[in-house]
Amino acid sequence: MIRIASEIVVELVRHVLVEPVRAGRLRSDGWPPGVAGVVAVGAALYVVALVGVGGAPWVRSQLPHDNSGAFPPALVPLLLVGTAVVLALLVTASLHAPWSLRLLGLLPPLVVSAYVTGWHGSGPVVAALMQLAFWLVLVAFAVSRWQRPFAWWEFAVVQTIVGAALAAGAWTGLRSMLDDGFSDEHVTAVYLLGALVAFAVPGLTLVGMALSEVAFTSSIWLVETVSVRVPPRLTSVLTALVAVVALATAVVPWWRAGAPAVPQLHTHLTAAALLTLTGLGWWAVDGIADSRVPSSTRVHQLVPRARVVGGVAAVLVTLPVVAAVISTVVGSGTYRLLREIGASALASSAAENAIGGEYAADVLLSAGCLGTAVVLLASAVVIATRGGRGTAELLMVVAILSAARGSAILGWLPAPWTLDAVAAVCIVAVLGLAGAWLVRGRLTARRTEAVAVALLIGITVSHREVISDPVDVLLGTGDSSGLLVLGLLWFTFTDLELANGHSARFPRATRAILVVGLLTLVMMVFAFDRLTVDSPFGIEGYVEVGATILGTGLLLAGLWAVLGAAWRDEEVIEPRSRRTTVGAHGAV
Repeated sequence: MIRIASEIVVELVRHVLVEPVRAGRLRSDGWPPGVAGVVAVGAALYVVALVGVGGAPWVRSQLPHDNSGAFPPALVPLLLVGTAVVLALLVTASLHAPWSLRLLGLLPPLVVSAYVTGWHGSGPVVAALMQLAFWLVLVAFAVSRWQRPFAWWEFAVVQTIVGAALAAGAWTGLRSMLDDGFSDEHVTAVYLLGALVAFAVPGLTLVGMALSEVAFTSSIWLVETVSVRVPPRLTSVLTALVAVVALATAVVPWWRAGAPAVPQLHTHLTAAALLTLTGLGWWAVDGIADSRVPSSTRVHQLVPRARVVGGVAAVLVTLPVVAAVISTVVGSGTYRLLREIGASALASSAAENAIGGEYAADVLLSAGCLGTAVVLLASAVVIATRGGRGTAELLMVVAILSAARGSAILGWLPAPWTLDAVAAVCIVAVLGLAGAWLVRGRLTARRTEAVAVALLIGITVSHREVISDPVDVLLGTGDSSGLLVLGLLWFTFTDLELANGHSARFPRATRAILVVGLLTLVMMVFAFDRLTVDSPFGIEGYVEVGATILGTGLLLAGLWAVLGAAWRDEEVIEPRSRRTTVGAHGAV
């Protein structure tokens, strides 16, 4: 028994942790000279930012600041250096990328220049001309390198141009803040951090699905490794114990919650409606795909495709927010400049409101969710008609959840839903289906395993705080910081397949620098956000959006894939996996 238990633990760790890291780690094979050094610079900043996340409470307690959402002035030089490095990584990566990324790579320096233009000092006209000159030099250098291969000194040149622009902006616009030792409400490094947050929002949203992914894979492989090593009768007993724990997970929080029963009921009814809608959507696209290419969607197909679907959805959902921030920054900087040079007709208050006005974040987010739902729904139907499996079902489920999230923000739903409510409803539904199979004598061994997987998914998702809460304690927070750190670390070590690919249009060196730059950007933004007193950005909210839409999407897609296999009385995992394992442990 001890031997079997140890084998189960070893296999579970191998499938859930070792294999994803082995498959998703960054590989340096085929890198041109100099790429390793550029990647090392980004990795070093990533580590420094990670240390800053953990030490933020102590740093804030040691440094002077005001209490109005200010950034400690002593850390402004570090913020400027970090910003210069991240911008240099992104621009360097874009030099040899596809044309769309080449143009997008020049956008972050432009937005940061617009922020710097708004800093006070020698005047907005001088600041604007100075920043425009630096940016045009950067554009000229980028154009000159677009048709040439990667060279190690490109990063150094880009770093020099970007660093000089920020240094000039700091010299003309931030001297008064540094001299006084406190942030001025009109001249503050928080504005610069806001520019970086705009580009980190999609990554912050994607991070929210990480723990759901770990819960999903852990549940699948736990049942798989146990079922091939213990007798069928013991498997049934263990599944019954899992059912008891799952029922307690779903019911006990209801009675222990301090909230009134009616709001809880509305939340669970909303979750039940979502479960029903996603099920109908799943079976619809699955049926369309079956009519083209008869087959089955396996659960092991979902996780790799969930990351692609999640990445696309994260960009689409947050696109209105990012666009509004960028237009507001550029528009307000343009307004101040026009007013300074006396162009009063152009710099009217109406123009200010039209170009750089404030937009309600919830309205922008709802627009992004609803727009994402339309795009993903259409994509799901197109892919299903071509016989695509896995991706089409994921797109459909995430589209329904995106539409529901946008509707909830606008108040169109009676109550919002939570990941815990969805997990509880899933548990109750699975127990009901298992009971029906049991009464009718159709609860086969394969269906028993499927029930165990579905119940474990609900249990692990409901108790995800067992993983994130200790990290929150170490970070000294009570929010979702632990979820963000764990999610970002998980994707850092398991989701770098993109950086290991190569094509003529998208070379390997470019991929590696781009991925490292994006990961470093998200971690640095999180670190400086935690160092800001009463940060106004609310980046944890985007992580929660990712958990609600993308994490719940993977959970429900996995649930329907498992139940689909159970309905057909098929293996949850590929049958080949079972045959190989049983052959190795046939004596058990």
